[in-house]
Amino acid sequence: NVNGPNAALYSEEDITIEGSGNLKVTGKYADGIASKNDIYIKQGTLQVEAMDDGIRGKDGIEISGGTVNIVSESHALKTTETTDTSKGMVQISGGTVTMDATGDGIHATNQIKVSGGNTYIDAKNEGLDSDSSFVMTGGTLVIDGPKSLNHKIIDCTKGATIHGGTFFGVGSNTMTSGFGSGSGQKSLFYKAISEQQTDTTVKIYNPSGTEIYSHKVTRKYQCVMYSAPNLSAGNYTVYCNATKLGTCNVG
Repeated sequence: NVNGPNAALYSEEDITIEGSGNLKVTGKYADGIASKNDIYIKQGTLQVEAMDDGIRGKDGIEISGGTVNIVSESHALKTTETTDTSKGMVQISGGTVTMDATGDGIHATNQIKVSGGNTYIDAKNEGLDSDSSFVMTGGTLVIDGPKSLNHKIIDCTKGATIHGGTFFGVGSNTMTSGFGSGSGQKSLFYKAISEQQTDTTVKIYNPSGTEIYSHKVTRKYQCVMYSAPNLSAGNYTVYCNATKLGTCNVG
């Protein structure tokens, strides 16, 4: 029944997860956790495995603490509200969040906002997909993806801006673009001449030749996005393992 329960942990009202315990949810049919209203994750250790979406809150999802691990055959975090423009947001302000998604990492009908916490996304489709915008003001967000040339690291209808925190992402070359000009923090966007191999380490060096960031990626990639508070104007160098890929000017 399309109107009936479609998750292992399901509610027609808000779901709030808090406390110091451990919760494992295995959705062998459809979603792992779903609510027709909002989902709030504040504390505890949560592990979700799902045949469809990992965690789906129709009106919104807010993660402010705890440890959250999601493995999903579709989207990891998803909202679906389209009528009320004040709802449908996904917000991460704290905690440690890890997503392994066959679909999108975060798929939202409204804004996606990251203001704190440590988040890692391994997405085969879009890393972030929003019908509105993406705004980052703090925390750490790392995205490995997408796998397909037809998907983006960030796919937001109204664009993406960064005003704080550390962001790193790799993906395909064909459909990916960097942060918008309205950002309050500088960012680097580099496109390699050719596709780089999986399980290689991306390294970024500042104009003085000092390594400022490195990450071992999980799949092939051709473009690199990076932003951090200490990023200043100048020419930065991008390496794949010990091979220099090229330089990128940060204005």
